[in-house]
Amino acid sequence: MPEPDKQTSAVLKLVQIPREGVLCISQNLFHRLMTAMQVDPYFLYLISHDYDGFHYSKGPNNLLSAFIGTATYGLVWTSQWQRASTSTIALFLPRQTDPFSRFNAVLQIFKNLIHTPCLLAFVSTVYNLQAFDEETKAREYARIRSVEKSTGYGPNPPEAVSRFSVDELTLWSQTTGEIQGNITNKLRHINTSRTLLDFVSDECQLLEISVDVHHPQCRDGTRRLAETIPMLKRQMDAYEAYLRYLGNRAEKLSSVLIALLGHADAEINLEMAVSMKNDSVSMKTVAIMTMAFLPATFFAALFAVPSLQWDHEDVIQSNFWVYWAFTLPTTAAVFLIWLSVTTYRSILRQWAKWAFPSLEEKSPES
Repeated sequence: MPEPDKQTSAVLKLVQIPREGVLCISQNLFHRLMTAMQVDPYFLYLISHDYDGFHYSKGPNNLLSAFIGTATYGLVWTSQWQRASTSTIALFLPRQTDPFSRFNAVLQIFKNLIHTPCLLAFVSTVYNLQAFDEETKAREYARIRSVEKSTGYGPNPPEAVSRFSVDELTLWSQTTGEIQGNITNKLRHINTSRTLLDFVSDECQLLEISVDVHHPQCRDGTRRLAETIPMLKRQMDAYEAYLRYLGNRAEKLSSVLIALLGHADAEINLEMAVSMKNDSVSMKTVAIMTMAFLPATFFAALFAVPSLQWDHEDVIQSNFWVYWAFTLPTTAAVFLIWLSVTTYRSILRQWAKWAFPSLEEKSPES
């Protein structure tokens, strides 16, 4: 058995490409960079569309090409191990504000494992678990607890539950909906992390068999990663169970808020019905008052007509017919206009039947 080399080498180059809406790099330069790294061309499509998930391919001479997409960043890299060396080149593509510093901090913890080609997949899993766990406590749990405390529907409810406005209920309903969406997204990323761990586990088994004895650091690194995977899987199981518990709480809280909104709508409809009833009573009062004064008003106007001379022997003058000549046609015209406005659709249908009787005779199937 040959003696192991005393000198082995490992290089990991991680380059961040800033983003200001889009990646701060020209398309031509980015393509040249990806070509020089020997990245699988399919990954260009995943990067340009901000896809999530884990994708990888293997080429000749132990070349590994991989892409990881998450809500906060994308990571594409190629790694190649040979007789006594490992070379890894990676591009970090941020999707949110400054995830690189935290990712790099996790990478520094495991920097002594850079001889292992699958190190970045392992680091991504650890980073995602840490970041999502902290975010869940600060956002999802805190916001669920805030809504539960405000509404009184949750663990340790108050003795008396207050009444809430529709605006408050709507805001809380939107909050719980957003929480449910975030939890669903995190569960999706948990599946990606499981895929990453399975990949690291498979790679460790493969490297344990295929790595040359001249590369002891690589074999040692794969062994240490393999020993860590079961612990990460248990941590992932616990986090997933906690996420599902929070999702269940958010779902029940959303149901309560929907019921409260329905109750508030019913109260508003009841108030509107009472108001309409009061308005109806008021309109009846106005109608009765109008009916009471209408006869007196009519006769007062009639007696004031100049065509009636009450102080003369002939009260009705010869031009009294003019009053009726204008009054009767105008009254009839007003009623005709009102009837036309309210029943014009029916009139049009009747006219169509009369003008186009052949259309009515055709059957619907024809």
